[in-house]
Amino acid sequence: MRRTARLSAIALICLPLGWTMLWLGGRTLVDGQLDTALRTLSENGYVVYIGRQEIGGFPFAYRLILDDVVATDTRSGRAYRLNRVESQFEASDPDAITLRLPEPVVFTLPGGQGVLEIENEGLEVRLGGLTGTASQVQIDAASLLMIAWLPDGTRAALELIGVEALASRPGAGEAGVARLRTTIERAEWLATLEGRAKPTAIQGEAEGLLLTGSLLDPDALAPLALGALPGTAAFALTGERAEVRLRPPELDGDTLAMTAGPLNAVLDTEGTAMTARASLHASETVRLDGEGTALGALSTGPVQLIHRGPLAPAPEMAPLALSLEIANARLDPQTQARLDTGAPEDTAPGALSLDLVGTGRLMRPKGALPGHPAELQIGNLAIERAEASGLGASVEAGGGIEFLQPLQQPQGRATVDVEGGLGLLQRLRAAELIEQSTLLLLSAGAAFYLRPGESPDSLGAEVVFENGEISVNGKRVR
Repeated sequence: MRRTARLSAIALICLPLGWTMLWLGGRTLVDGQLDTALRTLSENGYVVYIGRQEIGGFPFAYRLILDDVVATDTRSGRAYRLNRVESQFEASDPDAITLRLPEPVVFTLPGGQGVLEIENEGLEVRLGGLTGTASQVQIDAASLLMIAWLPDGTRAALELIGVEALASRPGAGEAGVARLRTTIERAEWLATLEGRAKPTAIQGEAEGLLLTGSLLDPDALAPLALGALPGTAAFALTGERAEVRLRPPELDGDTLAMTAGPLNAVLDTEGTAMTARASLHASETVRLDGEGTALGALSTGPVQLIHRGPLAPAPEMAPLALSLEIANARLDPQTQARLDTGAPEDTAPGALSLDLVGTGRLMRPKGALPGHPAELQIGNLAIERAEASGLGASVEAGGGIEFLQPLQQPQGRATVDVEGGLGLLQRLRAAELIEQSTLLLLSAGAAFYLRPGESPDSLGAEVVFENGEISVNGKRVR
């Protein structure tokens, strides 16, 4: 009996002592893994400063706390500041780590281009499959708030509510694709755009967002920014409804309120080329005065947009294409009635069709900092189809233009034919939708530059771009 009691006492002393020694050994491994991660970041061009680090969590977990973390990308000049980072994994399950960012994350863009601050509520990042081959990242947040300040005074804020994201990838050398799935219950944004005589205010919201993606290259999960996607990838975005309110200074205090939905968009990449497709089932734009009274509205049926072009900066020109289709465009009944003369074409729904093909490339301006966005340079552009109709008027255009480098100087010609344009201007003035001065200005410009067509209310023009000048029917514009 005494021997049993003695053995029990020894066990009670040795087991905690042994577990403590094992935990301390694991703590040393955690510290070593942090040093390895810092060395890897340094080899990839990042300089990391950590003000204070603490490893705790005894006895059943490991909790790593890093305070005052500053990481600088020596290649682009971007800087990232995190006031605190907390990570934890259970001693019994080293295959999964949970990260928390209780304090805001601050991104500083190079060359004083701006600052981005990210605040969160209930953010957790779980890393799984760390000791195996396949791995996954799961992100959950009740709210993510991003606030940006730009040097010109522009301010913008975006809040994502109810965020759930899951990214998975196969192990190195394993067949399969990397996948991404993100759901957002609601997104709200607000921006004030400066750089003009008066600022432009923009606010909006979207609901029921779903983003999915697949990448054939498993190593492509890290650089998810456009222009850094290697290999072949596909992304799809759907949304139930979106609303945008725009208050430009040209409207003298009035607001344009736009609602649309459902939304579908797809982005496919292959090498350095991309194809983007977007469609809207229906949309409505309403002009509101300062008291919120509707002054007029424009609704459209299906809208489809397709764009093909380069994805990343390159010296060679690449194929470029743009296609836009807008159907069933209608004014609100009150405005439509004011413009109706009884002719069937007055009440026919409006439509727009545009097809452009050519070549282009993405180039960064000479002397621009590494973080500066690339700009599109067009090599040539052909108007295969450009047609618009509505309210008893129609416009057709065609032609081809070459842009001489490096000045992007247009060279070529295009034709424009207008049917019913002057009659529409008269009806717009009669309905008091345009000022008398606007009617006189547009009518005088049409009489000076455009030539009469074969039908009573038809006008035509040949627009020539040559040696940096533009002429319409032989008359110089500039």
